[in-house]
Amino acid sequence: VRVIDIGAADADTDAAAAILEEAALRDGETEVALATLHRLVLRPAPQSADALPPTAFPRQGGVWLVTGGARGVTAVAARRLARRFGLRLRLVGSTALEPFDPVWLDRDAAAMKKAKADFMIDARRQGLDPAAAWRKLEKSVEIDRTLRRMRADGLDVAYHACDVSNPAALASLLAAIRRADGPIEGIIHGAGFEASCR
Repeated sequence: VRVIDIGAADADTDAAAAILEEAALRDGETEVALATLHRLVLRPAPQSADALPPTAFPRQGGVWLVTGGARGVTAVAARRLARRFGLRLRLVGSTALEPFDPVWLDRDAAAMKKAKADFMIDARRQGLDPAAAWRKLEKSVEIDRTLRRMRADGLDVAYHACDVSNPAALASLLAAIRRADGPIEGIIHGAGFEASCR
């Protein structure tokens, strides 16, 4: 995919020829601006968020709601923002936290993989769906690790289990957060449902 911006002053025939030329190029550019004398490209320039100048927004200490924020990339982004701006995070996920043996927290990826097989055999013996039982445990461990990391950073963070696609449940949760913490000043929406299937 390539986005091509063509100056309004260029003739239609010139624009068509320029588009065909761009389509034939294999230079990896995704955004190109064409003018009569110039071809400009837009390229990202990575910059640390810590290098940005201070701003009035977000306000230090503001309460932010983060959907899908207890796991994955959303948790990483929310943690970084909270550390930079002193945000108070209210993480919302669909997973109801299940109690688990703290020994799971100390296992690295290789140890988790080995323990998974034993866990699933035990779940099957108990008449449970092994895959569902594992997903529940894995998510609870990941959420707990996220909360521990954020609290170790000195962040004010809380986790709430809620299906954000349920308007009544979400309204109830938002009202409870506002009663306890004051107004919600920002939202990071990272919730989604991923299920690989045909």
